[in-house]
Amino acid sequence: MILADKQDLQRQLTLSLLRIDEKELEYFTQNCFAMGTQAALIALFGFDKMVEARSDVTGSSMGGETAFQIKMAWITFNALNMVAGLAAVVKATQMSIRIPGLALRGPEGSMARAVQVMRTEYWRLHAYF
Repeated sequence: MILADKQDLQRQLTLSLLRIDEKELEYFTQNCFAMGTQAALIALFGFDKMVEARSDVTGSSMGGETAFQIKMAWITFNALNMVAGLAAVVKATQMSIRIPGLALRGPEGSMARAVQVMRTEYWRLHAYF
């Protein structure tokens, strides 16, 4: 009787831990979707500003070489912004689709492993963002 109670409590504890991991995984997944959407918008603005840079900076009040340097710095900054934004979009999409799928279809213990991987990759995604 005591052994059966012990096994029942262990099963209940395992189920409770799985529910907590599932909620945490859902939290990270939703945040990845939101961050991917925002990164896509920022990358789009970077592309727009890079295209507009051709006509924004004119050399009327400053020397031609200075205007060219400012224009190149502006284009370089916006290109880096666009590349980082696109990298964040790709990483967020991959994380929000693949990791929950692997957690559900993996062997026993894959949910805890998926949450652990999601935590570390989530902070890497912040660096791109």
